[in-house]
Amino acid sequence: MEQGPEPAFDGLTVEQIRAHLERLLHDDRFSHSEGLCGFLRYTVEETLQGHGEGLKEYLLGREVFGRGDDFDPRLDPIVRVQAGRLRTRLQEYYRAEGGAEELVIDYPKGSYKPLFHRRKQDAPVPGPASQPGRPAGWLRRVRGALVAAIALTAGAVVWLTLFSSRDFSSFSGLTQLTADIGTAVFPAISRDGRLLVYSSDRAGQGDLDLWLQPLAGGKPVQITRSPGADVTPDFSPDSAWVVYRSNRQQQGLYLASVFGAEERRLTGSGWRPRFSPDGNWIVFQGTGKRPGGELYVIPAKGGDARLVEIRNRIELGGIPVWTPDGSHLIFMGFGQNRSLDWWAVPRGGGEAVPVGLARQLRAQGLGELNVDTTPGDWLGNQMVFALAGEGVANLWRVPVSRRTWKVTGPARQITSGTAIELSPRVSAAGRVVFSGDIQVTHLWGLALDQPDLPLQQLTSDASLRPGHFRTPTRFSTQGQLLAFSSRRSGNPDIWTKDLAAGRESSLAASAEPETDPLLSPDGRSLVYSVASANRRSMYLVELEQRLPRQICADCGELYSWLPDGGQVLYGATSGRSMALHALDVASGARKEWVRREDLSVLHAAVSPNSRWAALTTQNLHNADIHLRMARLEGGRLADPSSWVRIEAAEPEGMVAWSAAGDRIFYFAATDGSRCLWSRRWNGAEAGPEESVRHFHNKRQYPWNGWLSVTQGRLVFSLTDSASNIWALQASPPPR
Repeated sequence: MEQGPEPAFDGLTVEQIRAHLERLLHDDRFSHSEGLCGFLRYTVEETLQGHGEGLKEYLLGREVFGRGDDFDPRLDPIVRVQAGRLRTRLQEYYRAEGGAEELVIDYPKGSYKPLFHRRKQDAPVPGPASQPGRPAGWLRRVRGALVAAIALTAGAVVWLTLFSSRDFSSFSGLTQLTADIGTAVFPAISRDGRLLVYSSDRAGQGDLDLWLQPLAGGKPVQITRSPGADVTPDFSPDSAWVVYRSNRQQQGLYLASVFGAEERRLTGSGWRPRFSPDGNWIVFQGTGKRPGGELYVIPAKGGDARLVEIRNRIELGGIPVWTPDGSHLIFMGFGQNRSLDWWAVPRGGGEAVPVGLARQLRAQGLGELNVDTTPGDWLGNQMVFALAGEGVANLWRVPVSRRTWKVTGPARQITSGTAIELSPRVSAAGRVVFSGDIQVTHLWGLALDQPDLPLQQLTSDASLRPGHFRTPTRFSTQGQLLAFSSRRSGNPDIWTKDLAAGRESSLAASAEPETDPLLSPDGRSLVYSVASANRRSMYLVELEQRLPRQICADCGELYSWLPDGGQVLYGATSGRSMALHALDVASGARKEWVRREDLSVLHAAVSPNSRWAALTTQNLHNADIHLRMARLEGGRLADPSSWVRIEAAEPEGMVAWSAAGDRIFYFAATDGSRCLWSRRWNGAEAGPEESVRHFHNKRQYPWNGWLSVTQGRLVFSLTDSASNIWALQASPPPR
């Protein structure tokens, strides 16, 4: 006998729910997708029969998507991806054709059991980007009016007069614009909404080139072909030119005609260029006296770059974006006490004022601003940006005053997918394009005596994070033991793996995020970090006892063990710089090794003979990163005047010593991509840079730059990334 309605059915009968389900399955949003239809029908029927609590990821992968009994949700994200798409299409349906439906089906985030609601009059559709349902004809009329206006008005004029102050509030029509197997990232859309440009390795050469795609239909056309990554493009207001950063041999900022007929170099340095609203200027981030660099503007027709002087002490941390009237620039930056926020500065220079996004996110309980929550693009009176969650990143919007350039209201979520959604850009008519990235990270081993042989995969855990837009996974090895931080239980915990036996076990698991594990030189103990409330604590675990104990309540970022196994090195903020400290793991005593006002120590590793420390340092005057060798005397670093700077070595991440102490390893973008390099060290000078392994294909890439050396093997993480470009249409409320 069929069961009656559960309390969660809100008084609706099974017959009403099934009739509603059939209408959904015949809607174009679902009828053309066998996977979404199967997902929707199976989960609804199981819930109606009282089995909703058993709808887990493994069951759905096997029963709905035919993955078989060996399906592992950690390795295959099919269920999470399809659930995100299902939520989005349900929201679209209830805002359009389903606007008059009495019943609403909702999948709460983190659950695969549908809830059935009786919609109250004028109640919003469930979901972060919810608005009352509206008939599809209204949407078509609005889109038609926008297209007609764009056809009659130049792109820049439209932006400044007709659309830039509109209150776009609803989003629909999620569309996949590219279907590349590999990487399609850094999208930009022309002001008139007709053209898309993005970086992709679809040419098959491993490098990222720029591709142009007409959005009305047609095949993508390759417009750059350089032996180096061409990234972060932006259209001129008239859609005739694209400015971008190139990492080719003659690196810098370039202009390319959208017809591919011309390409010229603007400047030999700079990142993240953007055209001004009138098309006369280009802003970019470049090197300078400040840590993180400076803001510059350069004439779009060519000429000398001008410094945008920021009178207060703000350290740049992100993409500069023009305000719609071209009077100010908004950028990510660190203020006093390294407080992170968006800042607004006049285009001609002056005092930078905080925009106030950091405070708004804290007030909404959305966590702290991080360096990847950079300004994206303007959507009317709002700024669109990406905000990271637990293993995903979604698009958000926040209102910003045109008079004060300060946040004036709450941030609202636009998308709710399970991918990493980044780099949002917006056309004048409110079409939002962004990249959707599905990433899987594993740890790999490389034999030092045969570096050209295939790499050995050491883990099969899809919950590892690449450190790109999220908390980095760190790892260390000693012999056959591997330690790493995994989110397989939903929260970062410490795990170990016996590489010989293939056995994994949880070492430290709590409600707090446990990261940065480092095994001691003898392999008997391990230290790791726990970050909470702007503090970073340090814990020690004896592997035989497996009982963690806190050894430091407020330390810093873990760097490495000293060879004797009695101390660990860590970095802690001191004023504007990062000072280097040593912590005695037995007593908890701390000792400052070095603090310099002109340098930050980003990483440190001591040689196996305890004679030298390899230091990755950043110059606080010009932001340059260099590798330095410092002699150890009396258990601490010698005077900085005796340090040896290794020329042309700019490590990105960790530095590791060989077991013999005569060689160092590090990742660096020496040839335009982050590759693995080494140098010999004889105690007085370094040998030439030697290639160990190249990673020019972004489909498997060492995003976080962490590595470890043990008994003839290097261990590091590589991230497989499948990225494509997506689009949404924003619409204003009816007048």
